[in-house]
Amino acid sequence: MEPLSEYKEGARITWATGDYDQMARTEGLYVTGDRLVRTVEVASTDDVLDVACGTGNATLPAAATGAKVTGLDLTPAMLAAAAERAADAGHKIDWRQGDAEALPFDDSFDVVLSSFGAMFAPRHDVVADELARVLRPGGRLAMTNWAADGSIGEFFSTVMGFAPPMPDFVDPPLLWGDEAHVREVFEGAGVDLEFRRSPRAPRNDP
Repeated sequence: MEPLSEYKEGARITWATGDYDQMARTEGLYVTGDRLVRTVEVASTDDVLDVACGTGNATLPAAATGAKVTGLDLTPAMLAAAAERAADAGHKIDWRQGDAEALPFDDSFDVVLSSFGAMFAPRHDVVADELARVLRPGGRLAMTNWAADGSIGEFFSTVMGFAPPMPDFVDPPLLWGDEAHVREVFEGAGVDLEFRRSPRAPRNDP
């Protein structure tokens, strides 16, 4: 297996370990997905793609607007948990297993979302190109990403101190929280960028 494929297989196994849904409930991450959907003003007439959707952080709030929603994630276990949450909420969502670096769509979406998801794909410039590519002309792209100077950034710094070094082809996820880096990876993609910093979301149990 080539190094990139091996890295992604390892990521798939890692994300399938443990109960991400419970963690998201405990840490209030689902509030962030709802906030993202409201910020980008998802409407019932929109076709929406949630990239690296996990257990449905932004996917379910988008579906609650009446929009046509597709959720894509690398990890089948995450999609299964997301589908269970959607069924409990009465939402119809098209779930797809797929890679943020090779989205299996053309420019068919009015809105593309990613909430703490696409930031973990290894090659940021490839991800940025893909996110922009699948947008229809005039579409909206919205992401939430952790920054290095926040509490999660501090947590990652601590954890990475005990982990093996990342391969050279992997961009550190927390760079998605750096405005200059994000501007660089989207350069030439035809996306007008706007940045907002938000306080830590309150805990909840939706």
